[in-house]
Amino acid sequence: MLKFLLIIFLISYIIYKVGGFLFKMLFLKATQQQYQRNTQTHQSRKAPGGNVNIDYVPENRKSKKDGFSGGDYVEYEDVKE
Repeated sequence: MLKFLLIIFLISYIIYKVGGFLFKMLFLKATQQQYQRNTQTHQSRKAPGGNVNIDYVPENRKSKKDGFSGGDYVEYEDVKE
């Protein structure tokens, strides 16, 4: 009986160690692949030569000097409990 329990314990211990090693290897490989994908997509988004491309230029807005009188006054009541 003791021999049987010892064999079961050794087999489960070996499976535990090998499984942990395989899990770490697969996790590390998946992490490296994700990192490579992220760096490839990040590099493909950069403009050649480090230049910045501007796709949208908003219309000119009136500046504060052009008659901006400020916002509307909103009354509020401070409620204390």
